[in-house]
Amino acid sequence: VLRCHLALRVPPGCGLRVGLETATWVEGRTLVFDDAVLHTAWNPSAEPKAILLLDFAPPVEAAIALGAEQDEVARQKQIDRDYYSMLR
Repeated sequence: VLRCHLALRVPPGCGLRVGLETATWVEGRTLVFDDAVLHTAWNPSAEPKAILLLDFAPPVEAAIALGAEQDEVARQKQIDRDYYSMLR
């Protein structure tokens, strides 16, 4: 899963480490990273940090999920056709 952080409120000293890279949020800007990589965030201040998180499936996973959904829709349509043909 790709994770997007949209920084809404960021007190001084907050940070994010993803793998070996360290970043800081900038209010109104986004950071995107692979959630499978070890990551940690910190906020040493007494103020709250507000980050909006958005998750995106990588293109291959999204395509697989879409294909599975289409297969399920086709399967359900066939079940419906079979059911209604039995009623006739």
